[in-house]
Amino acid sequence: MTKRVSRSELLGSGTAFPDRLMRDFEAATMLGRSRAQFREQVRLGQLPRPIKDGKLSLWRQSELMEVIERLAAQRDGISSH
Repeated sequence: MTKRVSRSELLGSGTAFPDRLMRDFEAATMLGRSRAQFREQVRLGQLPRPIKDGKLSLWRQSELMEVIERLAAQRDGISSH
């Protein structure tokens, strides 16, 4: 079983930051996808739904990091459930 590491542990002592909100092009880049691939995976429910601010769609960086961790666990043969 793997130990879950908190953001503060990753960043060092006493460092805290708010959950960054990212636009679709930033989120897609973070996950190594095109904007169209990213949007399609969101539509299919494979990626988190955005937070809406008027017409603007924003994704929480922490939720995208969870996706990366889940993919890494699948790669390594570790069950996430």
